[in-house]
Amino acid sequence: MFDSLMGFPVLSTPRLKLRKLKISDNKDIFECTSDIKVTQYELWQVHKNLNETNLFIQSVLCRYDNGVFNDWAIELNHSKKIIGMIGFTSVNKFESSAEVGFDLNSKYWNNGYMTEALNAILTYGFNYMNLSKINAKTIAYNKRCMRVLEKCGFTYLERLINYIIMNGENTDVLWYAKKADCHNLHTSES
Repeated sequence: MFDSLMGFPVLSTPRLKLRKLKISDNKDIFECTSDIKVTQYELWQVHKNLNETNLFIQSVLCRYDNGVFNDWAIELNHSKKIIGMIGFTSVNKFESSAEVGFDLNSKYWNNGYMTEALNAILTYGFNYMNLSKINAKTIAYNKRCMRVLEKCGFTYLERLINYIIMNGENTDVLWYAKKADCHNLHTSES
């Protein structure tokens, strides 16, 4: 998703480092992917053991090897602990747009970490990837995700009725977007 000749972009914020996943991150990632409070909003299943997490990380590493850099580990600067992941789930070069997704270990909720990480990704997407718009979709009842998106200046666009099937049931999804010109305005006001 990124220019593989430039290498993987490492992003820094006052409290976080967004970097490549490593196989040695497996225990921290498992803490997040095995947490039902996190996975209840995901299309993928909760990880039942460390082996499932290792397979997931290996698939991400394969994408890195193929020049597809779309997943960042979210690392706390002070402890080097991985507390979640964030990245672009898709990029549309023709429309100069992308979609972002993220997960955060529930032990670290309500500390502003995801807002900080998302703002870093938005800045990277708009300023270095030259995206004109970044989209996000969330399950209609995921209030925490909605709050993060709104704090980062996303605009609610539409409720997508019965958009996906989760746990055997049709589920509504909320579609949000943020335009590049709004990001520069939003971040300068923060």
